[in-house]
Amino acid sequence: MKVLLIGNTGVHHVFFVAHMFLGTIDKEDIFNLSSFGDLSIDKTGYPIYIGVDDNGNEIYTLGVRNDKDLVKKSLDDLLEIFSLDKRELLVLPIPIKGEWFLKIAYIIPSSRSLNLISNLIAKILIKWQYQDLNNLIDKIRDKINNY
Repeated sequence: MKVLLIGNTGVHHVFFVAHMFLGTIDKEDIFNLSSFGDLSIDKTGYPIYIGVDDNGNEIYTLGVRNDKDLVKKSLDDLLEIFSLDKRELLVLPIPIKGEWFLKIAYIIPSSRSLNLISNLIAKILIKWQYQDLNNLIDKIRDKINNY
């Protein structure tokens, strides 16, 4: 199965949660996580492959700005319209408190120094909410196992 974690961006908190889910990162590694905050990857609109979990599920992230619920419903509906097996794709919106701060990542121009500022904001949010994000891991695992 493919699991698509969606959020405002696919390279900030959702990216971090995906790596936490796979066990490839901990709280302190956020500052060393390759591709974290790389908006050029996010702005392609293509899902970002993160890795495979212990059960063979492929984990992806996708930035959808403020349209998490709409994108989830659209993807679920497309599976039905095309008579595809719904068990092949699980779309999970990943919330974070203060995610409106991440909108800054799209508002701030793409210069390197300003991108560093938006990444710093995202890292502060993640560290501030680390426990909440960590608690999501069990919920993600439950949703995958019960899908």
